[in-house]
Amino acid sequence: MTGVAGGRSVAVALVLVGTLTACASPPARLPAAALAAPPTPATDAVGVAAPPSPDVAPLAATEADAPGFWQRLTAGFRFTDCAPREPVATEIRRYLAGGRFASMIEPMLPHMAHVLDEVERRGLPTEFVLLPIVESHYRMAATHGNRPAGPWQLMPGTARRHGLGITERFDARLDLAASTRAALDHVELLADRFGEDWVAVVKAYNAGEFRVRRARERDGLDGWRRALSATTLTHYARLQALACIVRDPARHAVALPDPPDAPPLTAHRVEAELDLDLAAAAAGIDRSTLASSNPAIRGERAPPGSHLLLPRDAVGRLEAALAEIPATERAHWHTVEAANTDWHALAASTTLAAATLAAANGRDLDAAVPTRVVMPGRAATDDLALRPTDGVYLVRKGDSPWSIARRLRVGLAELLAINGLEAGAVLRPGQRLRVP
Repeated sequence: MTGVAGGRSVAVALVLVGTLTACASPPARLPAAALAAPPTPATDAVGVAAPPSPDVAPLAATEADAPGFWQRLTAGFRFTDCAPREPVATEIRRYLAGGRFASMIEPMLPHMAHVLDEVERRGLPTEFVLLPIVESHYRMAATHGNRPAGPWQLMPGTARRHGLGITERFDARLDLAASTRAALDHVELLADRFGEDWVAVVKAYNAGEFRVRRARERDGLDGWRRALSATTLTHYARLQALACIVRDPARHAVALPDPPDAPPLTAHRVEAELDLDLAAAAAGIDRSTLASSNPAIRGERAPPGSHLLLPRDAVGRLEAALAEIPATERAHWHTVEAANTDWHALAASTTLAAATLAAANGRDLDAAVPTRVVMPGRAATDDLALRPTDGVYLVRKGDSPWSIARRLRVGLAELLAINGLEAGAVLRPGQRLRVP
């Protein structure tokens, strides 16, 4: 594990980086007023942070293939020390083993481009763009319980203190834009408390502020850096190693990858609960593509205040369709077979105009009706209708433990445990499952 929780070990330490000594004092950051950081989102009645506010920056329009990406990244380094010493040299060798460094970095470049924009906007050292590589390789994998999650591996308590909502249906730590804002807020907080001693900031991010503070008080400014756990020392070394490789790739016989030409993603702020089937159809993208781009959303619907990341042209289509659909009618849609019909016939069973229903399916009114369309209203097999009243679920054809857990809004691990099943269990139609 990592991150923001004292005493936790690094979750995925996949990146090389680090020396135990920082360079000379870096230039001061811009004053807080000049940075115009977004306000902290409001909390609900029980004090739990709501999903990110509309002020959370979406994925920046600047793409990873902007001219000078690598030059911008390395020009902003402030505490990189590439003197030949351990344990940084060990981590550099580990990263370069097998010649896979470039292929490891390439898939992360779109995410790194967004984080670089935000780090530069705040006037922070750009080494922090590399920190999510050490933490998670920019993975958006979810976790359960009191564990870190997201690209920055934020603990639940730290995430909530910086305004991120975490519920059964939504985990803002998996939203790159929202989690980057929160993580960099935390970095700035640590920078203020440690007088912009960036070595202390990085180590406090991993080991916790109070553990680093105690080490400084106990061992003094000369000895505290070596007094922390081996996990924290390795974490810092990996960050330094990464910085050294990208600062001087020729020295390490590395060809840094060209940033991809992938279309930029932008964010649509969800104003009212939004069914993801409707969102995908209206945006004209595949449902699985929508889900993979928005791992923060755990259920079938995006909650109010959350963001959907979509290709820029898809956002325009989605927002045009939603403008015609009342907010109260966006939460429950379902997919039906619709061969040999037209939009007017389909719309007759709804409160929507035919043109609106066509737009909800990413079509014009004069376009042919596709084989499958989304329609407003709950399906006969929607969540609540499927929830068994006797605590037993009857397995249908095509069901899997994951799909059942998602549909009934129960924990997958609990569903498996209560039924004595393994994670990859194959279910038989007619099989009876107890529901937690």
